[in-house]
Amino acid sequence: MSGNHTLLNFSKTDKVILWLGIPLIGLVFGWFLPSIAKWGSSLPWVPFQGPLKLIASYNGAWVGFITMILGLIAGIALTLLSFHESGSESISWTQKS
Repeated sequence: MSGNHTLLNFSKTDKVILWLGIPLIGLVFGWFLPSIAKWGSSLPWVPFQGPLKLIASYNGAWVGFITMILGLIAGIALTLLSFHESGSESISWTQKS
């Protein structure tokens, strides 16, 4: 707030949490995605069995790294989208005597 003008938007703390938190969640989810896909493909009631079985069929540490990088990219994209779609409002007023 400065003078007679207030800007309503994300605070600096919110921006740091969004820029660090969402990509980190994507990174962790991507690392565990092969294990989650293997578990999910063993349950008959879980939808999207085809893609889950495809992800679970790959073996090796490289799969975890690739899905981790894809999760990081998805987290960064989601963060950028959240900043793009968030509203920013400027409120100003004058004091009348």
